[in-house]
Amino acid sequence: MPVQGIGFTVAYPTYTPYANYPVAAGYQRPAAGYQPKLPSGGYPALSKPSASYAPYAPYTPYALGTWRAPQVPFMLVPGLAPTAEVPTTSQPPLVEAVNAIEQINQTQPVFQSRLKTLFHQRKAVTYLMHIRTFAAEDKNGDGRIDPALNENGTFLKAIKRLPELKKLGVNNIHLLPIMPIGKIGRLGEPGAPGSPYAPASYTELNREYAEPGVNLSVEEQAKLFVDAAHRLGIHVMVDVPSCASIDLSIQRPDLIAKDAQGKPLVPTSWVDIRMFVKDSPALRDYFEQFFDLMANRLGVDGFRCDVARGRTTGFWQHFIGKYPDKAWFAETYTEEDASPMLNIPRDKPEMLYNCGFDSIYGQFHIFHSWNANEYMRYLIGNQQLLRRVGPEKSFFGTFETHDDPKRAMAEGGILYSKLISAMMCVQPDTNPYICDGFATGDPKNLDIFNWRQPPAGKHPEIGQYLQKMLALRNSPTYGPALRTGRFIPLKVHQNHRDPKVIAFVRQYKDRSLLVIANKDLNTRQKVTIEVPGLSADQKLANLAPSYGKAAEFTISAGQLRVDQLGPGKFYLFDVDLPPMQYGT
Repeated sequence: MPVQGIGFTVAYPTYTPYANYPVAAGYQRPAAGYQPKLPSGGYPALSKPSASYAPYAPYTPYALGTWRAPQVPFMLVPGLAPTAEVPTTSQPPLVEAVNAIEQINQTQPVFQSRLKTLFHQRKAVTYLMHIRTFAAEDKNGDGRIDPALNENGTFLKAIKRLPELKKLGVNNIHLLPIMPIGKIGRLGEPGAPGSPYAPASYTELNREYAEPGVNLSVEEQAKLFVDAAHRLGIHVMVDVPSCASIDLSIQRPDLIAKDAQGKPLVPTSWVDIRMFVKDSPALRDYFEQFFDLMANRLGVDGFRCDVARGRTTGFWQHFIGKYPDKAWFAETYTEEDASPMLNIPRDKPEMLYNCGFDSIYGQFHIFHSWNANEYMRYLIGNQQLLRRVGPEKSFFGTFETHDDPKRAMAEGGILYSKLISAMMCVQPDTNPYICDGFATGDPKNLDIFNWRQPPAGKHPEIGQYLQKMLALRNSPTYGPALRTGRFIPLKVHQNHRDPKVIAFVRQYKDRSLLVIANKDLNTRQKVTIEVPGLSADQKLANLAPSYGKAAEFTISAGQLRVDQLGPGKFYLFDVDLPPMQYGT
């Protein structure tokens, strides 16, 4: 059952119905209609008999290419009657979900939640996912998503696509809010499900994300999703909205901030939400339930905190201190007032770092508006900030997010998408961040208000390029330099009025990687780059996947002249350089 995904085709195996497997001596085949209950801790394993069902003997699935059979017993699927009537060509979503996980090599180490460490080591690769759209399925091909036909995304449908993310190189999922959505004043089209950032409750999950006809609650299905991601070595980070829906503000007026006239505060034009007070005992008690649900019951690995500057330092210190092993990511930016909103405090990155947050957004979503010098000054400024707050802190390489009015394809098409794919893998102090739809070149914004098909463009070559760059970043040879190596800006002799060529070195021990990129998407560039210590007989071989016409390089001692550097062109060279005497 091949499924076209993010630049690849993942072939999910089709398993023989349970009834066709031989029954081991001493075991009883369950009767038709049997539905085991889900015990605490996950799937009922075959090796742990329970009074609620009689387990099967372990079996070995057939080989699938180089895939190796699991070394653990297959897990009996809860909520599904294991009878001969179960068709192999049209399987229930729960079976498809489990089958998708089974086709991954099961010899990988037991999952250990270490997202905080990945943030600190610059090893996190995060994929933004909105369950509603990521896992939607247009079953009748009419171009629409109709929840009445069960076409909307659910946790179980999303499990089927996790192998795509694994193959891309993702090891962390940023889930947009998964709580129920308020009904009053919803934004979007008539009949729209509304914004996930307008929660009707913080203490339960959105039942729209539960697969109907399965004998599992929405919480149990969400737990299966988290467990499935963990089984593939992928962490899960959930979004923590900053405000309440109108419904919730009516239900809990004691949690809502008000103006001098006693009216609830509304941020900018987000008329479907109301602002919480910055902090109060009642607000903390309410959020205690939220973090217990996410951290203890679902087992997520981290939190992305929306408009984190809207809470007090004491609020965040309380919860970060209570869950110190979780990764904490703040939505704030490094330039003051970078995202101004009515009734919302200005950006305070240093304050949030000092509260205990591990990472914040970078300003890379405006990369398209910078010239080369502005980009380099920004990277240098980031390093100066990290000297003050701690070198283990990091930024997310967010060249686009769900909030951005334009996607990468709208800024510069395939060329620009490949360029920023490369930059997010080589720039210092950042962890790559991929918005759903980017890797296929979807030109549209991620719609968080309406029923929509999964973001999907027509350019899988973007995902293929990104996959190769992520593999370079993760390689034992080049990874240490690209992730944590020193950042050495290089002097580029070019048009001083509008410089377009970026050049720097990432250096770790005796490894020096030279980065050269042309931000101009329309014009070839001719520049001279000063590279101290560069030998005249240095050989240049591009480590990055090649695209476009090759540039011309002339090497002399300490200098590299580049001619015909194509639009949006990116190069990564492994060069022999002595330890640099400057840089950070």
